[in-house]
Amino acid sequence: MFPRGIIYQSSAGKQGELRLALTQKEKKRFRFMRLLGANVSSLALAFMVFFYGPSLELDMDYQAGLAEVSGGTSQETIQTPLSKPPAVDEFVVSIPTIGATAKVIKDVNPFDEDVYKAALKQGIAHAVNTGHPGEGRRVYLFAHSTNSPVNFSEYNAVFYQLRLLSEGDRIFVNFDGEVYLYRVSEKVVVDANDTHWLTGESIGEELVLQTCDPPGTTLRRLLVIAEPAS
Repeated sequence: MFPRGIIYQSSAGKQGELRLALTQKEKKRFRFMRLLGANVSSLALAFMVFFYGPSLELDMDYQAGLAEVSGGTSQETIQTPLSKPPAVDEFVVSIPTIGATAKVIKDVNPFDEDVYKAALKQGIAHAVNTGHPGEGRRVYLFAHSTNSPVNFSEYNAVFYQLRLLSEGDRIFVNFDGEVYLYRVSEKVVVDANDTHWLTGESIGEELVLQTCDPPGTTLRRLLVIAEPAS
C-alpha cells in the first residue's frame, strides 16, 4: 500500500504526528470507485423496481385489504363481487379473494411453448383435452412464468397470488353463458416435470389452477385444487 514508511519506532516519544497523503492518481481512482459504486447501487434498485414492482404492488394491495378486515370491515367486503358475476359468453375466471379476473384462452397445448406463450399474452390458458365447466371432468387452467424477470412480469401477474388462497375461497368461472362456482379444497406443490394432474383423469369435476413456484421461476408447480360448490 502506498505511501510506505515507518509508523512507529521504539526509540521515539510516546506522542507524535503522522500525515499520509494520496497521490493525485490515487485520488482520481478513489473518486471513480465511489461514483461507480453509487451508480451500480442505483441501477440495482431500478432493476428491482422495474421487474418486481408489479408483484410487490399486488402484495401491498392484498395486505391493505387484510388491514381493512382487521379494522372491522368484513372479509366479504374485499371479496367482491359478493354474488356471482353476470353470465357472459366469454370464458373468464374470477378469484375475489386476490382480486384476480382474467380471460381464459380455450384449448391451448401446454406442451407447445410457442402456442402457450402466445395465449398467455392474452390471458390465462385452458389446457387442451381437459374438461370444461359443467362437463364433470377436471378443468385445467394455467399461467406459466419463466426464469426470466422480463417474462415474470408479462406472464405471471394474474396467478402470482394463488399461494395466498385458502380452503373455502371462491373461484367463479364464466363459460358458455353460465357461471360456475368452485371452492378451494387444497393446494399442492409438485415437481416441474410432474404432469399427472394434467394428463390423468379425475373422479368427478374439479378445477385446477396452475402457476410456478416460487413465483418467477420454473423450479416447481403450485396447483390450487377447487371443487364445485354444492
